[in-house]
Amino acid sequence: MSLALAAQVCGDEVPRGKPHPDIFLEAARQLGMQPTECLVVEDAPSGVQGGIAAGMRVVVVPSLVGKHCDGSEYPAPDSSAEAGVVERVPSLLTWHPEAYGLPGFTDLVAGVTPLEQPICIQGKVIKGFGRGSKELGIPTANVDPSALLDVLSGAVTGIYCGWASINAEPKVYPMCMSLGYNPFFGNDEKTAEPWLLAEEPLPPFYGSEIRLVVVGYIRPEANFNSLQ
Repeated sequence: MSLALAAQVCGDEVPRGKPHPDIFLEAARQLGMQPTECLVVEDAPSGVQGGIAAGMRVVVVPSLVGKHCDGSEYPAPDSSAEAGVVERVPSLLTWHPEAYGLPGFTDLVAGVTPLEQPICIQGKVIKGFGRGSKELGIPTANVDPSALLDVLSGAVTGIYCGWASINAEPKVYPMCMSLGYNPFFGNDEKTAEPWLLAEEPLPPFYGSEIRLVVVGYIRPEANFNSLQ
């Protein structure tokens, strides 16, 4: 990574660390730029405070995530501000750097961000909330949380895509998977709910083993006014 950076400043090279602005101002000095010309991308509240104190625009990628983290740890974004928080994104997977005159990401496939390493999940289908088939008309397969602890505990919440198979059947189905707290339904726990996109009706598969290969990130979670 050091080869890709025009300036590198560590905390022990400046008098004061975050939330003081010293490290950001030193980086700007080495780059020969004014603070107002700089864009800070930060995850920690202390780093966000430091970027603001330096008089720079700040994009927040929160390190504090979860159902009960509402973003109040960070200032509200103002996209028109010359300094301060201008945007808050749940992950760099959803960020559009071209909005700031920076080169855009070039690895998107049909608007989907491919994962650097596909995520493989194997677990038992458990009884869920009964919403997929009854309310949405799409069969869902709620995966046993014990199968997700190590694989997806640190994964970004959002909507993913990939492939699924049930038991030892050779049939492979395209699928979309919601990972998170589902804002519309207000889940209390982080869940993984794959939707199997089958052309034919599928029988109930509770208790079956499901295998998932997650290959792309589509978008963050979003709330809606209705199921439509």
